[in-house]
Amino acid sequence: MNRPRFRSDFLARAALFGALLAALWTESATAHAQQPTPNPASPTPADDAAARFAEGRAAYARGLAAADEVRWSDALREFERAYELARVPSALFNVATTLRALGRHVDARDTLTRLLRDHELDAETQTEAARLLREESTRVARLRVSGLPAIERLELRLDGRVTPLGTERPLELSVDAGAHVLEATAPAHDAARWEGTLADGAVEDVTLVPTPIPVQRPVPTAPSAPAPRASGGSSAWIWVTLAVVVIAGAGVGVGFYLQDDAQLDATPGRVAVNL
Repeated sequence: MNRPRFRSDFLARAALFGALLAALWTESATAHAQQPTPNPASPTPADDAAARFAEGRAAYARGLAAADEVRWSDALREFERAYELARVPSALFNVATTLRALGRHVDARDTLTRLLRDHELDAETQTEAARLLREESTRVARLRVSGLPAIERLELRLDGRVTPLGTERPLELSVDAGAHVLEATAPAHDAARWEGTLADGAVEDVTLVPTPIPVQRPVPTAPSAPAPRASGGSSAWIWVTLAVVVIAGAGVGVGFYLQDDAQLDATPGRVAVNL
């Protein structure tokens, strides 16, 4: 929607809201005047209602100013506050049109549905709200999800947020145009994932089937073979080696003995050792 037409819509709604506020304000003031004069020190419920109504009217005026300056996020915050405080249908109507300007067509559709369901509107406002509802419904994209198995603790996430599964199959999800990620997860299952970009009013069929993760069972191993026993020939070689070592040790001992004996002999040609 271009800005001039949207601005004219706001101005028209502002005029309607002004009439509604005047009627409600007069009714509230008349009801308050008919009540007994309360103790000034203790405010009555009527005083609290009047204060909330006045605050809601101020929030609505701030919302109109923000919308006139194309500050849609600020306008949305103020219109939502105005409706919370005053509960007048014109505030809710402007919540819907501001969501529409922000491209949040799912929320705009749901808000218009709420407006038509919960409030008695004059003929002009009802006709306009019904027209916008039809238009927003055609701009909402849809994901039709099939294949979801009956798995315990199955979880579906749309753009990172958990989505109720419900009982309807295929499951239909309303989304705004743009890029989206849909993922189904469950314990002991590989996640099923879909990614795509949708245009206004597009319908996409998606199949998500998480697959069980195979159980990894341990592979049995063969028992280790016992160490080979030494053969008879090997044993014989061991005994021969031991015998050689013993004999060599004995020879060394005799050599040392003879050498010591020679050192003690005083015969010519030998060195005598005096003890």
